[in-house]
Amino acid sequence: MSLLRAPAYLSYEEMSCFPKIVGVTAWNALLDGGTPLLAGQAALLRGTCGVSNFGLQVAYAARAEICRKRLMITIIVSSSDEKLKLAKKLLATHAINNKKAPD
Repeated sequence: MSLLRAPAYLSYEEMSCFPKIVGVTAWNALLDGGTPLLAGQAALLRGTCGVSNFGLQVAYAARAEICRKRLMITIIVSSSDEKLKLAKKLLATHAINNKKAPD
């Protein structure tokens, strides 16, 4: 778990919206957008910030519903090994450091 200091200009109510915003963005991008993720497809998530981290969790949680017990591959790309370790804890099946493996 990571903690960040909230900007002083935001109220507690405004700060409480951040998880909801990134969670809904991830949900829409993977499952409810124009082209939802289907069984057998992989989810490639760039970066290790809010939307990508929620995206890992959304993809994992939806896996049983979408894939009917088939493995869904979740790939996360970042330039930080430390953040990639966190992504693996958040159930990424593959973590790629794009500085070490630019291709």
